[in-house]
Amino acid sequence: DGGGGGGGGGGRGGRPGRPKKPRRTKKRIMEGAAGAKLGEAVLAYANRDYPKAIELLQEVIRLSPNNPDPYQTLGVIYEEMNNERKALDFLMIAAHLSSKDAALWYR
Repeated sequence: DGGGGGGGGGGRGGRPGRPKKPRRTKKRIMEGAAGAKLGEAVLAYANRDYPKAIELLQEVIRLSPNNPDPYQTLGVIYEEMNNERKALDFLMIAAHLSSKDAALWYR
């Protein structure tokens, strides 16, 4: 009796209808002092305290220079302050650091 052995089912895609594991590249997580300062900076920006937000974001960049988030936030702040040149500079840096995020390139 060899028995049918039933299923195997397997292969690459897993079971149909099973959700894929989320990719961790979409959301960047900053830890430690840089993450805390980024949170403070976003709060200052939300409260329209632009000088404080800019100062904190510059510190975040010093701690984590390859993360595009502080550059993007600085770009938005300078855009709201009608400083288009600085806004464009920071948004371009953010776009270069996250070249896979097409939305930044369209700004």
